[in-house]
Amino acid sequence: MTDTDKTHGATLRALRLQCSPPMRQGALAERLNITQSTISQIERGSRGLSVPMLKAAAAVLVCHLPMTEEQIIVSIVLCREVTS
Repeated sequence: MTDTDKTHGATLRALRLQCSPPMRQGALAERLNITQSTISQIERGSRGLSVPMLKAAAAVLVCHLPMTEEQIIVSIVLCREVTS
C-alpha cells in the first residue's frame, strides 16, 4: 500500500459520493464485476487501482457525474477534482 494508492482510493470515493444520488460501494462493485470488499479496499488504499479498473470505474461514474470519462480519470490520477 502506497500513499498514491490511498489518495487514488480517496478520490474514487469522493467521486462515487458526488454522484446523484450518491452511489453505494456495492452498486459500483456490481457494475465493475468485483466485490464490495474490493471497492472498500481500494478506497481505503489497502489495494491499488489498476489502469483497466480505473477506466472501467470512469465509464460507470460518467453516467452519474457532470464530467467526461477523461476528466474522471485525470481526477483520480492527479488525486484532485477536475472541473470543466
